[in-house]
Amino acid sequence: MYYSVISSISELIGEEGVLRLPRYLPKAFVMDETREKIIKRAIDYLSRGTNVLICGRPGTGKTAIMFKIIMELSKNRTIGYIREGVTTIGNEHVDKGILLFYDDIPRMNENALKSIIKNRVKGIIATARTEELAILKRVIGIDLEEHFKILEVPPMSHQKLEEMLFEYLDAEAIKIEDDTPAEEVVKKAEGLPVYVWQVIRELKIRKKSLSLEYAKTIPQGMLDYVDDILWRLLGGKTERYEALLTLLIMTDFVKFSVHQDLYNYIYLIAKERRMKTRLSLEDIITDATIEDISRYLARDGGAYAFRLPHDSWADVLKGKSNGPMASEITKMNSLYTKKKRIDIVMEAANRAWHYTLKDAEDAFRKKTFRDNIVINFGKKFLDKVITKKPVRPSVGRREIRPKKAEVIIIPEKDKILISGGVASMLYGIMIFIVFLVMNLMPEADLYYDLGQLRLLMIYISILVLLIGLSFIRLGYVLDKKLSGVIAGLFFIMWFAYLINSVILGEIYGIIEDQIIRARTTIGFFCGLALANMFKDTGRRVGLIGAILIFIGMIPITPLFEIGMFLVGSEIVRLSR
Repeated sequence: MYYSVISSISELIGEEGVLRLPRYLPKAFVMDETREKIIKRAIDYLSRGTNVLICGRPGTGKTAIMFKIIMELSKNRTIGYIREGVTTIGNEHVDKGILLFYDDIPRMNENALKSIIKNRVKGIIATARTEELAILKRVIGIDLEEHFKILEVPPMSHQKLEEMLFEYLDAEAIKIEDDTPAEEVVKKAEGLPVYVWQVIRELKIRKKSLSLEYAKTIPQGMLDYVDDILWRLLGGKTERYEALLTLLIMTDFVKFSVHQDLYNYIYLIAKERRMKTRLSLEDIITDATIEDISRYLARDGGAYAFRLPHDSWADVLKGKSNGPMASEITKMNSLYTKKKRIDIVMEAANRAWHYTLKDAEDAFRKKTFRDNIVINFGKKFLDKVITKKPVRPSVGRREIRPKKAEVIIIPEKDKILISGGVASMLYGIMIFIVFLVMNLMPEADLYYDLGQLRLLMIYISILVLLIGLSFIRLGYVLDKKLSGVIAGLFFIMWFAYLINSVILGEIYGIIEDQIIRARTTIGFFCGLALANMFKDTGRRVGLIGAILIFIGMIPITPLFEIGMFLVGSEIVRLSR
């Protein structure tokens, strides 16, 4: 089923609610004339079967308005929400008289979003940032304006924001020292209700009253305010590296929600990479930094997950702020690409499953972990997490080097890598046998049949070509493209020479002259290139094989063939 029905409006609010809104919102919601009109128009459109999309700038209160609309409609309608991760949405809910909602529809699964258009789905109310509508139309080809009635939410007036501030202060029992701080906060909010909400939330976390001194210290604008929070939490701390990386990785998740066990291991691995030391969960139990940032995150106990408090946090972590933390955040975004972040998630999920969850008695906790992985990265990713041999936990601390290849993700079995790896192994075995025959049985005549020799040469040429292509692909996978191209091109040029010899009929003596002795050049350049590719990846067999290929450039030894076999076996293991 693509939707879930709510039994009570209370399921939508609170830290663990579907919409992550304050639990006191039904009583503390501040209405102005524009918002009142939007709510009435939305109810009218939805009652007539027209889909509604609440749009506006980030932080204008789109989700809160949608909640008020849902509250009104729930009096005589069944309400449900579109579940995360579904790929197809139909009209079954319409037949049952159910109204569905979805917060931040541009971040919905692309296939699900397309199915709304394709199936002409009705009975939906959703929210979206105004600027993202044009992006959807340009990138995916979906024009939501053709299928939804757009209702734009403007910023809120200073007077109404001040009213909202006092309502929220009262609901949270937070003291205010005088009226002056309120004026300062409202001025800095720039018309955004989310700014007021963040002020209240931080005062609650820090267990402080609202004072003029505090109001003057917070910066103007929501993004710089979030940046300032991060600076106060992390500025100058050594652990800011792992904290920022953990938060940045959270922005890659649907609704920025990460299972708590996965969250802990992401932070742990980020810390390991900074310290170059293998750690265990016990090593971060007393880590004050992870405790500090966790207090600011939204906690979803029902899903065993942590979430970013608001999507404005994601904006900041992606580099859209100008505060004191902006330069640090920019560096993290440059250093950790999306692929590298997913690599960390793979390793973190693997260790979380095998060392914490696999034998846990709480079946629901394990289910929510699996669901979190599947929704964000797919079933194949989860299968790899569960079946992949985990990194061994350390006894105490030990120095480690980065292991890029341990967390490489290849979505499907890579045919180029597999075929090239197998070809490398076959080449190593075959030429090793030829080498032994030529050296141990010098009287043996290897050239007695021209036709068979021609077929043998064609076979060897094909193996050399496959090996060359796989080395180029390997360089791409290991993020060592130049080394991969160097190793691959030498084998491809070698293939061209061999096949040309077959075509011209210059076959006699070629095994000894151009296969055994060609290792002098091939071994030198390809051995170095392969060694550079496998360096710092944790792929020891591949690195040893590369070193043997380099040493094996001396024609009187069979090390080149042994190295080719080892490299091929490593490539096959990598691509499984």
